[in-house]
Amino acid sequence: MRLFPSESTVRAFATLLAFGVLAHLPCAEPSPDQKLTSLEVYLPIPGMGSGGLERWRLVDSEHFEAPSTRPRPALQVPLGTTNLGPQCSVTTSEPSVDSRDVRKLVDDPLKKGKRHFADFVTLPAGVQWVQLDLPEKHSLYAVVIWRNFQFPMRVYRGMVVQIADDPEFHKNVRTLFNNDYRNLTGLGPGEHKEYLESYEGKLIEAHGAFASSVRIYSAGSTENSTNEYFAVDVFGLRP
Repeated sequence: MRLFPSESTVRAFATLLAFGVLAHLPCAEPSPDQKLTSLEVYLPIPGMGSGGLERWRLVDSEHFEAPSTRPRPALQVPLGTTNLGPQCSVTTSEPSVDSRDVRKLVDDPLKKGKRHFADFVTLPAGVQWVQLDLPEKHSLYAVVIWRNFQFPMRVYRGMVVQIADDPEFHKNVRTLFNNDYRNLTGLGPGEHKEYLESYEGKLIEAHGAFASSVRIYSAGSTENSTNEYFAVDVFGLRP
């Protein structure tokens, strides 16, 4: 039997988003000798409005993370963890996308609140990816991804986040997140849940994994077949 969040729950969730309530994913147990701090993520301006309930009903509830109206604990990371995104080179699977637009994805995070809410990089329909490459390997602790979080609210399909030791993704490829239960990407079905986009972004833990490249896949959304991105932050420490 398929179960879907009630409209009252959805409305409550949307209200909390509009008023700036933060939500974070829980973190792994830190090692006792690490000095920790709460991860600070600069957020864009929340979207306003409503809609998208009809499309949500196309989501298989077995593979959907129902929206929560409760804030979650802040992610604890080692002291000194910073957003490495501005240091990264950025490429996509679509060569026709202007490199200047792609660069916006990792601009100074302080600009997030000043950018227009519709300032998205749009990749064509089908399976597409965005990739961030650091000049050297770092210990990574979190990847935060923003797609189109405006109304009507939507769920992106086939989201897979992988890290590797090389830009070609041949060396030491590891999967941090995979909710592609339909195997749209051809990377194998995953066990994570599809989720509703919001201005908070999706925070994915990396648990200190040592890597230099991050690649994010998707395959359209419940709203349309294209793949929009607003920003990507990669938090980590230098080796």
